[in-house]
Amino acid sequence: MVRRIYLSIAFLGIVLVSIAQDTDHIKLKKANDYFDNFSFNKAIEKYKESGDRSLNTLRNLAISYSKIEDYQKAEELFSEIVTIDSSKAEDLFLYASLLEINQKYDEAKNWMELFSLQSPNDKRVISFLENDDYSSFLEDKGQFIIEHLPFNTEHQEFGAVYFQESILFASTRKKMQSIQREWNWNELPYLSLYEVAKEEGGEQWTSVSNFSRKLDKKYHDGPVAFNSNQTKMYLTRNNYGEKSVDGAVKLKLFSSDIDEDGNWSDLEAFPYNSPEYSMGHASITENGEWMYFASDMPGGFGGVDIYKVKINTDGSYGEPINLGEQVNTEANEMFPFIHRSGILFFASDGLSGLGGLDLFYGHIGNNGFQCGIKNLGFPINTNKDDFAIVLDSLGTSGYFSSNRDGGDGDDDIYAFELLYPLHCQKILKGTTLTQTGDTIPNALVSLFSEEGELKESAQSDSIGGYLFIVEADKNYSLRGQKPTYFDGQNTADTYTEEDAIIVDLILRKDIVVLAEIVQINPIYFDFDKFNIRPDAAIELDKIVEVMNKYDSLVVELGSHTDCRGSKSYNEWLSDNRAKASAQYTKERITNPERIYGKGYGEYKLLNDCECEGNVKVNCSEEAHQLNRRTEFRVIKTGTDEVKVESNSSDSFEPLEEEK
Repeated sequence: MVRRIYLSIAFLGIVLVSIAQDTDHIKLKKANDYFDNFSFNKAIEKYKESGDRSLNTLRNLAISYSKIEDYQKAEELFSEIVTIDSSKAEDLFLYASLLEINQKYDEAKNWMELFSLQSPNDKRVISFLENDDYSSFLEDKGQFIIEHLPFNTEHQEFGAVYFQESILFASTRKKMQSIQREWNWNELPYLSLYEVAKEEGGEQWTSVSNFSRKLDKKYHDGPVAFNSNQTKMYLTRNNYGEKSVDGAVKLKLFSSDIDEDGNWSDLEAFPYNSPEYSMGHASITENGEWMYFASDMPGGFGGVDIYKVKINTDGSYGEPINLGEQVNTEANEMFPFIHRSGILFFASDGLSGLGGLDLFYGHIGNNGFQCGIKNLGFPINTNKDDFAIVLDSLGTSGYFSSNRDGGDGDDDIYAFELLYPLHCQKILKGTTLTQTGDTIPNALVSLFSEEGELKESAQSDSIGGYLFIVEADKNYSLRGQKPTYFDGQNTADTYTEEDAIIVDLILRKDIVVLAEIVQINPIYFDFDKFNIRPDAAIELDKIVEVMNKYDSLVVELGSHTDCRGSKSYNEWLSDNRAKASAQYTKERITNPERIYGKGYGEYKLLNDCECEGNVKVNCSEEAHQLNRRTEFRVIKTGTDEVKVESNSSDSFEPLEEEK
């Protein structure tokens, strides 16, 4: 009898354990179902009840906490996950991302470096290694002023766009209706479209109203975009008609036209919509020829990617084109906005940033992005999700969305002012070198436009380095100069996606037997005379010698007077000095047309010895003598075998290529 009692108790224990195990299994299955259907709060509850601590359960639980924005608990779970031997490289990235959101940037950097060792070719790794200094994103450069808008609520408001005199946005704020449906993910109502405008005077906002009853359906509606004349709307909406194979409802793109009475037509589906993947977040170019959008369609880089598609004149569409690895990563890129200036804005949680979704921009040129992709930085970006930016047609103000701390609850809409433009600039740099590769410090490097205009000059540093900030999609020429060296010439173009263009300048030292460096000096005249003095003849003979030795050498001269005498007389005198100087040289060289010049009168004095009418200035004769001169400028040498260094001042008219 006792034995039977013990056996019964033992059997009951086995049964209870089995029932408990079955119950835990049911809870785990239910948790996974909730997770797959985006019911993250319910998934968390069931995962915790199941008691399961497997890697997959821990990962789903951590992701669920992240989706409901409990980032601290998500971080704690991932700190355990990454210590499990069977964890994946992706777990390292997700952990680093949570550390960024929680502003633990030093730790995030360490885990991103570990991730880079396991996935060196990952686009997110490449972006991180190029931009691993979080402080550069945190610096407020004084480019933006932002404002939290008063019509935000504790619900979601995001995706503001310009429409006529109003802005439209998507929101989960509760509507006045008998049946209120809620979205599993955040247990808030589904998205609908709303409209709000500035009151007259521009200080206050009108009350928020529903945009269109016709377009407002039972599930998600929004965000939207318009063509440039706002006659066509592009709407992101739930796919009501059919679910994917895994039972999920995806997003689709639709379009609608407005008639003269302001009524919107029935929606027309985008031809590439599918029940198996999502399409959304449209933005249309100014000319109406291209639509940018986001999709997780097959063939992308991993998560959600940004695409563009041609809009044909008959309203049909070309084939979607993935924007490629410069924009898209294995994570998510979404909410594209193409500005009329050619700047593409978008949000990404894969490119290097401050945490969550950050906003980025790039200037689209003929050969891709002119200056690469740039993070907009603080205060536009924070450690939370920052997304859905639009910029007005003037490029001076706009709106974006964020769930940053300090808002009214969930996603909020912010206004911003852009205080100075988002210029597309590149770095043009290099080194001044000898022909044997030795660096040349302190050389003068001059930058010229394609038209020959001098843009900027700088001196190379102690190791020969120089740097200019230049515009994209331009051609430039460079010249390096230093005494006892022949000038170095090179060209550069900025038609590239690279941020920096490297161009070195080779300055030849006088080590070649045939090479020659010649210095020529100004010549001087006696007061009220234009004859060639003996000391002037010595300098002119130097010019004669070098011009006969190098028959491609071309020289311009300019002659001047001091201020004494009338202006008309001084013009006559300087012209005769120029003729005398040129004639002396022409008589002694081959191809005499290679030297020419003119007189400048008293208009280009080298000092303060100016005369006012008939009033004499208090200047010494030596000071006046400096102004009675002929100067020389080498126009062309035609050979690398000679360098002529003129000690004259720059008292000439600009050359044609310098104008």
